Amino acid sequence: MAEPRLCLVIGTFFPEVGGAEVQALNHARALRETGFDVEIVTLRHRREWPASEVIDDVPVRRLGGRVLGNRTRLPGLLRKTAYFLGVTALGWDLWRRRERYDVLCLFQLNLLTVPGAVVSALAGRPLVIQLHTDVQAHIRKAAGSRRREIMARLEATLPRLALRLVRGGPSVIVALSSRTDREARAARLGLPVLHIPNGVDTDRFRPALLTEERSRTVVCVARLAYPKGIDLLLRAWQIVRQRVPEARLIVVGDGPLQSELRRLSTELGNDETVEFAGHHDDVVPQLQRAGIAVLASRWEGMPVALLEAMACGLPAVATRVSGSEDIVQSGQNGFLAEPGDITGLANGLLTLLTDAEKAASFSRAARATIEERYALRRSNEDYAALYRRLAGGTEWIHVRVPV
Repeated sequence: MAEPRLCLVIGTFFPEVGGAEVQALNHARALRETGFDVEIVTLRHRREWPASEVIDDVPVRRLGGRVLGNRTRLPGLLRKTAYFLGVTALGWDLWRRRERYDVLCLFQLNLLTVPGAVVSALAGRPLVIQLHTDVQAHIRKAAGSRRREIMARLEATLPRLALRLVRGGPSVIVALSSRTDREARAARLGLPVLHIPNGVDTDRFRPALLTEERSRTVVCVARLAYPKGIDLLLRAWQIVRQRVPEARLIVVGDGPLQSELRRLSTELGNDETVEFAGHHDDVVPQLQRAGIAVLASRWEGMPVALLEAMACGLPAVATRVSGSEDIVQSGQNGFLAEPGDITGLANGLLTLLTDAEKAASFSRAARATIEERYALRRSNEDYAALYRRLAGGTEWIHVRVPV
């Protein structure tokens, strides 16, 4: 019997790169290697991006370029209107091509859920929604502007209402972390909820020989945007480098706050010990320059960057947010600090930088955690089984949950 045909829908995709985009590509590529027919459909946010291309053997189509391509030049309300029109165009395309896929998969509970649920209900296609972050994330991000907060609440509410269209059908929500799993169940969204965490390729992301230079180097792979808390990390680093002057911090990634964060680093006196390495398509060499990983996020879903770092044997200092709190067992393979706790971040880093024996023990435990619970092959097997059952008309499947 042929494997199901899958249409994976995500709001942003390469060349914009984040954890969700990386995970979507890895997911699609792995499924295609096992015989699934998989296509990624996304929005065309810039006109210079191709309308269609193949990335790592995965077909990608970008839609809505006519209305989305120049929307950054528009005032706020028109920019939102253009986005709504782009989402509508994507929904029409899903309906028009409905005979070409057996299962529709959405990589977030967001506005794309509205056309996805409509098409799923009318075409009788099972719907799988990955829940990366809690529905309040958009509202938290918009705090401080009444108009933005109203729009954010609308964008958080509409998808929940749309889910009513697919209740009772062969559709499910997949929570990536234990926190989003609990929140999804408490929200009573009307669909079965499964917990399948992200996975990482443990063959590609592997430990490297630890040198003295690596042992005093910390790496952070993150988009330079507010949710990632790089400003908090830089303030924590000011404490660290005063105590351990030979320590070095590498920040890998780019984003809208790049100039602001560079200025802050200078103001804090960190310039000689902080390297902004920019974006790298292949982060393995950057991870293997360091002996410790850090992620100071204000909120997360299931951070791929943390999985990749720990797969490389890096003990991690992270904030106690969704996903990170599952991966990092504080005092065993790293340390957790409360979101916004600058002193807690600094203390965790200082402990690992000054206690070589503990850092080595945590390193081994970090790699073991990924191998045992977050290997990519494990999550891919669970997803493949889920898609087969849904395409065959069965709503539920027992999926392994890490403990």
